[in-house]
Amino acid sequence: FSCSTFSPSPPRPPARAMSQLVRTPLIRLGKLSPKSGATIYCKWEGAQMTGSMKDRMAWSMIEHALESGELHPGGKVVELTGGSTGSSLAMVCAIKGLSAHFVTSDAFAKEKLDTM
Repeated sequence: FSCSTFSPSPPRPPARAMSQLVRTPLIRLGKLSPKSGATIYCKWEGAQMTGSMKDRMAWSMIEHALESGELHPGGKVVELTGGSTGSSLAMVCAIKGLSAHFVTSDAFAKEKLDTM
């Protein structure tokens, strides 16, 4: 296993960046609508900051941990990850001013690890 530590340093991404989580684009799927005339939409999670639906989950986890007192401002998040969850947590930690420590397997792609 390999380990990496992320400590945010100014400038941090603006907190307003996370407003994308509540404004995930809806795309109308006109050609898939049944003959009944129903309108079908899908959420485009790829529009999230890291391109992953894990952004929403990471934001929710960190918000809950801060609100419940399990995590304190300036604290450290430790996660076993190898991809999009780690990237999303790294982004949220940077926005919230938290440190992040990721433990991964050497089997994960270097490109995924670099995004964290």
